[in-house]
Amino acid sequence: DHYHLDPFITFDVSRSDHYYVQVMGFPYPANASQRFGNGDGYIYQLLLTDRPYMKASETLKEEGSVRLNLDGWNLHDVRSPPGRADILPRYSDRATEEQRRLIHMKNLSLEKEPNDRLETATGISQAARGSLDHPEDMDWYRWSPEAHTWYQLEVQSGRLGYEGDCLLKLYSEDGKEMASNDDAAGMRDPRMEWQSKDPQTCYLRVSSLLKSSQPPTRYRVIARPMRPSCHLTLESERLNIQPGDSQELKLSIQRTFGHSKPILIKALHLPPGVSMPLVTAEANQKEILLVFHAAHSSRSYQGPIRIMGVDLDNRWNQYVAGKETVTTSVNNGVPNGYLDQVFTKVLDPWLTLTSASEGMDNEEP
Repeated sequence: DHYHLDPFITFDVSRSDHYYVQVMGFPYPANASQRFGNGDGYIYQLLLTDRPYMKASETLKEEGSVRLNLDGWNLHDVRSPPGRADILPRYSDRATEEQRRLIHMKNLSLEKEPNDRLETATGISQAARGSLDHPEDMDWYRWSPEAHTWYQLEVQSGRLGYEGDCLLKLYSEDGKEMASNDDAAGMRDPRMEWQSKDPQTCYLRVSSLLKSSQPPTRYRVIARPMRPSCHLTLESERLNIQPGDSQELKLSIQRTFGHSKPILIKALHLPPGVSMPLVTAEANQKEILLVFHAAHSSRSYQGPIRIMGVDLDNRWNQYVAGKETVTTSVNNGVPNGYLDQVFTKVLDPWLTLTSASEGMDNEEP
């Protein structure tokens, strides 16, 4: 597993010879068995290349100038003028916002040694790039958050292909520890949510949990302001109903970064004869039942529908509900976790409306 479920290998060819590549597939979602899977759903594309490959890029601020840094393999023939970030390819629309931030990070400050103590911390505005050069190395960063703001604090290292296991800690101006994180969602990189209170200077400390001899670990440390938001998760991605019947579907609400407002839930693209009353999830409510009803006169139908939530006080804040493809909050056996996978949900649940007579005709003996 690389950024998500697909494997990725870099290999330095030391001599000309015959090599073999073996591709195998595991059942999905991941389980504890060691069995391989196969069938019509196991379609893949295999790419073998010695062309330049960019795994990440950064624009770095250095004493009034901006420099574009490319990180990857076989980049010795790649040339780019300083500050030209527009040469980067356009990212896929299917990539999540988190993945876009992972692939290309703008305006990183550079770590300035020595910064192994609070008193010599490197000042940053939002993000910096640094390196843990030995097992006992600790890098301190001075940071001034805005008051009463939610932040996502994280370190990107393992997801960029480095071997370290980083620890992130947050300290107050007087050196008291306020928050810390080691591994988020089963991956080696730390990530945590934190809300600032009164205006103050804070300190971020990055260190390694691997105390044995290891090569230098590069990383990015990021303090990103976040807006209140929520994730709507359906109990199932399928809804089966017959004319004259009603069907319930549970909707879970995960609120993040201080979201606590009422949300109006509605269904779109319903076929004629099928309805779902508007419902409101009150402030801090975590679950709600959606009730779908099909009139007796409803005709057979199969197709996607959409379930959305909107903040009552701001209709521009909209959330699309879906069924999670995998559990993103726990380590379920995949080495790097599922935190930054491309598809985290199956959107637009599938509605099947079948009359009782059709159901009997199609029933197997």
